[in-house]
Amino acid sequence: EHAATNGARRRLGHALGYAGVAVRRGALLPGRSVHLAGDALRAARHPFGTANAVAGAVRGGAHLMAPASAPLSPLLRGRSTGLRFAAFDVDLGRLHAAARALGGTVNDVFVAAVAGGLRHYHEDLGRPVARLRLTLPVSIRRPGDPSIANRFAPVRFTVPLVADPADLVTAVARRVRPWSEGPGLGLADALSVALNALPTPVLSSVFGSLLRSVDFVATNVPGLAGPVYLAGAEVRRLYAFAPPSGAAVNVALVTHAGIGCIGVDMDPAAVGDPSLLVRKLRQGFDEVLQLASPAPRRAPE
Repeated sequence: EHAATNGARRRLGHALGYAGVAVRRGALLPGRSVHLAGDALRAARHPFGTANAVAGAVRGGAHLMAPASAPLSPLLRGRSTGLRFAAFDVDLGRLHAAARALGGTVNDVFVAAVAGGLRHYHEDLGRPVARLRLTLPVSIRRPGDPSIANRFAPVRFTVPLVADPADLVTAVARRVRPWSEGPGLGLADALSVALNALPTPVLSSVFGSLLRSVDFVATNVPGLAGPVYLAGAEVRRLYAFAPPSGAAVNVALVTHAGIGCIGVDMDPAAVGDPSLLVRKLRQGFDEVLQLASPAPRRAPE
């Protein structure tokens, strides 16, 4: 185990060396100087807040790149090439309402619902867990990027599985926000540039050490707002068969024509009771949807 840890550290050191070169080169790419100028202007206006945010993001970046040998879950440990898929729907309007009620985002509520469902799954099987490790694809699209570009960085962090759904949403938001806005977004962008520039053997080594320790992936993909047709037939639902990417399960939300379409892709070697997991994920969503502000009553005519 000691030798494996040292090997992982050596691979990480090589990767970070390549990453430093890539980041320096990335800063000179066309259009990137505009982004850097905007970041510099914001830093000049808010020096202390920017410094704190950058420090937190850098700490997060170090945590993201640090190798971990095993998942945190005592149950979701097996890995295989097999897959088991399930799907269900959630009320997208109530997801938005819950986010507004808590001052968060739909993504915060979505990730909290998945984490809450996993907490119930572990408790029902008699193996409660305090926290799980998550990989979350964070969009790093900038204004002016091509409309067909799908730019994102995989961010890894731990989520505390607190029992209160509102507290869980808050805990998720605190961990996601540094990566989804401000200096955290720039660091995610730099990490993405760096990782894309790595030689294939180094990239495989880095991602191997990052992904094998992940318990679950949560993927949130904006879909189409209105109806769409395929060969004359209306597409009623759109579910993502999102790859686990080394984790035990990937839960994907695709918003389609006002419906929250949830696709659950599970590794059967890790998820011993897929039907129970899906039921518990539904329970997690039910709990956060109950946080939604009630619809205002119409005044009597």
